[in-house]
Amino acid sequence: MSNALLNIIAPPELEDIIVDWMLEQTYVQGFTSYPVYGHGERPEKLSLAEQVTSRQRKVRFEVNGTEEQVRATISSLRQDLGNCDIYYWATPVIDGGYLCVK
Repeated sequence: MSNALLNIIAPPELEDIIVDWMLEQTYVQGFTSYPVYGHGERPEKLSLAEQVTSRQRKVRFEVNGTEEQVRATISSLRQDLGNCDIYYWATPVIDGGYLCVK
């Protein structure tokens, strides 16, 4: 079964909500989150300060799992948080694992 990487971009005010949501998902084995900036956003979504600096604060989540797990995560995310300003994409994972197992 092939693996996939799910990337989720969300407003910072949703970070705690998404973290709690991820921790409740049985098919999410773990994930990474970190602050990022979005550029080239739709102008109507930017505050005046964001328009001046040409960037918008966001938080990014990465979830690595089987393609089936990633699709289930997307489906549940859409069902539970589909009314939020969340952007996602999924890509195939060619290889991955620990370099040194002790």
